[in-house]
Amino acid sequence: MTRARSRQIKCSAVISDVDGTLVTNEKVLTERTRAAAAALRANGILFSLISSRPPRGLRMLIAPLGITAPIVCFNGGMLVTANLAVLSAHLLPSGVARRMVDMLDARRVDVWIFSGQDWLVRCISSAWRLTPVFEKMCSRCVFAVVLLRGGIESRPVWTGRCVEAPY
Repeated sequence: MTRARSRQIKCSAVISDVDGTLVTNEKVLTERTRAAAAALRANGILFSLISSRPPRGLRMLIAPLGITAPIVCFNGGMLVTANLAVLSAHLLPSGVARRMVDMLDARRVDVWIFSGQDWLVRCISSAWRLTPVFEKMCSRCVFAVVLLRGGIESRPVWTGRCVEAPY
């Protein structure tokens, strides 16, 4: 009887979530985490991020972690370079986004729209951690929507993301 050889697996990349994984509850990037990312680079292993955050919400992590690989934002809705240039984006059709905003408005739910690098909210008090760009939404806000979220008292109650336009 021959013994099966164990195969060595070569790791070429590590992709990590941010909140609750790389940063503390206080959103601090620790020295230990920086050292771990540096060790990966020193061993020829790419390191990158995947997050529900918009691209600009990851900017402060890119240089300290030495990230050069593409980064996944908006729960997979957008892929950007380490310089935050958009490589690809899965957008909601503007008509669908408008209907979704109307539906959430009718239920008196705070609406957050993530579009490009921007986070758009109507009520600044509903913002959570990252400062939104606009307090007041306008008709242009339903174009190029990557992620749309509705919440009450900053707790998300509904999130919609479209990978493939249904219409």
